[in-house]
Amino acid sequence: MSHNPEKVISPFFDLLVCPKCLEKGYVSNNFFICSVCNQKFKIIDGVPIFIDNSREYVDKRENTNPTNPYPQKVIDLAVKNPNALILDFGAGCPRKEHLFNNILRLDAFHYQNTCCFN
Repeated sequence: MSHNPEKVISPFFDLLVCPKCLEKGYVSNNFFICSVCNQKFKIIDGVPIFIDNSREYVDKRENTNPTNPYPQKVIDLAVKNPNALILDFGAGCPRKEHLFNNILRLDAFHYQNTCCFN
C-alpha cells in the first residue's frame, strides 16, 4: 500500500484535532503533529492513526468484502444532503457505491476506505 498523506487532507483535515489536547495540527513527513503539545500520530495511506500503542493498530486495508452496509435512510440522507457532513463511527468497509464524499468514516480497524483510525 502506498502512503499518501494528501488523501486525508481534503475535505476532512480541518476537522482533525489532537486527541491528547484537542488542538489543531499539521502534516509533516507522514505524521499529523499537534501544533501545541507536539504529539505525533502516524499517517498510513492518508489516514491519521490516533492511537498510543502501535500494537493496537489493525490493518484491514486488504479486505474488499463490504462490512456494515448503510441502511437506506443513511444513503438517502447522504444523497439528499451533499453539503452536509455525516460522521460514521464504526464505519467498517462500505460498498464502493456507498463511498459518499460527505461521510467521514471512523473505525477501530483501518479499512481501505477509513478516513480516521482511533
